Amino acid sequence: MSATRQPRTGEAAVSAVGRGGRSDATRTPVITQSKVTLASVVSRVLAVGNPTGDRPTVLLVHGFTDSADTWREVLRRLGSHGIYAVALDMPQFGHVIRTPPGQLSKLHDAFLSAAISHYDTGCGAVLVGNSLGGWASIRAAADPELPVCAVVAVSPAGLRTRGLVGGLAHRAIPTHLVSRLPWLIPSSSLSQWLWAHIVGALYNVAVRPGPLPPGTLRRYREHVQRGDPRLWLTIGVELIDEVTAPSALPIAELRRPLHLIWGTRDRLVTASGAVTAARSNPTMVTTELLRGIGHCAQLQRPDVVVAAIRNQLTVLADRHVT
Repeated sequence: MSATRQPRTGEAAVSAVGRGGRSDATRTPVITQSKVTLASVVSRVLAVGNPTGDRPTVLLVHGFTDSADTWREVLRRLGSHGIYAVALDMPQFGHVIRTPPGQLSKLHDAFLSAAISHYDTGCGAVLVGNSLGGWASIRAAADPELPVCAVVAVSPAGLRTRGLVGGLAHRAIPTHLVSRLPWLIPSSSLSQWLWAHIVGALYNVAVRPGPLPPGTLRRYREHVQRGDPRLWLTIGVELIDEVTAPSALPIAELRRPLHLIWGTRDRLVTASGAVTAARSNPTMVTTELLRGIGHCAQLQRPDVVVAAIRNQLTVLADRHVT
C-alpha cells in the first residue's frame, strides 16, 4: 500500500465547531481539488473543512461509472457545518489515471483501505458510499483491522435486490449478450461522444425522478467521455456475480453502525435490500426510505444524507464522552 501525502486542508470559510459538527459559517465553503496516490492509483480529491483530530474524517465513495463530483452538494453542506470531508475518484473512474483491467472489487478494496489510513487523523473514518461505493464501504466496515467508525450507505449494491442489477444477477437479462456489447462499440472520437450521451441519458433515468443539481449531467458526461466504454462494460459484467454473491456483504456479522438510505423509486437496486439488511442485523442496521427518490439520494436529497452523517458523528462523540 502506498500513499503520497497531499495537503488535507479544505479552504472552507468556517469557524470552529463543537460535537456533531455545528458551525457559525456565513459563507459558502470552498471545495478544494488536489491529487493523491493511494494503492498505486493516482486519484483526484475533492475536500472541505479542516482536520481537527477530535472526530472522524468523513470519506465519500461514489458508485460504478460515477465520480467524486456526485458528492459536491453534500460536500458544500458538510463544509458549512465545519465538517472535514473528502470525496475521491475511485479506480477506473472520474479523473483517475486508467488502470489495466482486472478484478475491480479488489482494487477498490485496496484503494479504500489506503484512503481510510491516509485520511484518518486519529479518530477513524465515517464512510459514506453510493451504489458500488456503498458496497465497498460496508466491506471495509466488516474488516476489524480498519478504523471505520460507521457507514452511511445510499442505495448500496449487493443486497440481493431486484431492479436492473438484480435482473442481471439472476439472468433475467442475459449477461452473455451484455458482454458482447463492448465489441460493438467502435473506437473513435465520435463514438466516445455518442457513448457519453447515451450513458448520460441512462444515468438520468437511473437517478430520477427528483431534481438534480445544476451541472450534474454535464460533469457526468465529461468524465464518461474520458473513459473506456469497452472496459467499463467488461468490468460491469464481471462484477455482477461478485457483487451479488450472498457472502460478499457480511451484514449479520457487522459490528459497526450502518445506516441505509434508499429511494423508493430506485430502478437499479430496489429498496427491498434495506429491509433484508435490517432484519439480518437489527442491532447495527438502521434504514431510511425516501419516497419518490431514485438511486442517488446524495444528488436529490443531500440534506437527508448530511443529516445522517451529522447524526453518526454526534452519536460517536456522545459515546466517546461517556
